[in-house]
Amino acid sequence: MEDQLIPLENIIQTALSYSPTLQYQDALIDKGKYQIEFTKRLWQNNVFGFGNFSGGDQRILTGDVFNPDGVATSSITNGYRLGLQVNIPLFEFMGRTSRIKLHQEEQKATIFKKDEMELEIRRLVIQEYFRMIGSFENLKIRSEGQEALKTHYLVAEQEFKDGIIPIGELSRVADVLSQSRAYYEQARFEFLERIHNLAALVGVSPSDLLK
Repeated sequence: MEDQLIPLENIIQTALSYSPTLQYQDALIDKGKYQIEFTKRLWQNNVFGFGNFSGGDQRILTGDVFNPDGVATSSITNGYRLGLQVNIPLFEFMGRTSRIKLHQEEQKATIFKKDEMELEIRRLVIQEYFRMIGSFENLKIRSEGQEALKTHYLVAEQEFKDGIIPIGELSRVADVLSQSRAYYEQARFEFLERIHNLAALVGVSPSDLLK
């Protein structure tokens, strides 16, 4: 059976690429990256720009070079005024680095969690892979045993017709054959369950697991 399957490492890589759990962790990692960038730019929230247009008598006061104690004035009938105001709280200087480190550590934790989940998926795939191979080998053994018992039953049936064995012996062989069929069906269902479980874990159809 193993030689009919695609390589185990290929199956594992397909499962890792498909896993919704890992995709969710990737989204959390990206979220953490954006959170760090946002925190680094948060100080810009304290920068304000303004502009307006004024009409009328807008006076500008300047120092008078001829009279140190006086001022000189000039008037502008109208004009534009633009400005930039920066108000940065003290906490921005003291707490900014800590907030950035907090988000960085949270992102590291998310990455470590993803690595842990990858190991768990690998373990599950390997486990299901070998369980499926084991169930197939069991199915093959049950099939061979059933075929042997069918031959035995045909011989016993002929011997009964020839008067060599009594009806009780023929019934016993028939019961053993019937039990063998039940074991075979049980093994077949187990194999189908295993291969479908592995396919679901990997995110493919059972036929895609075969070469």
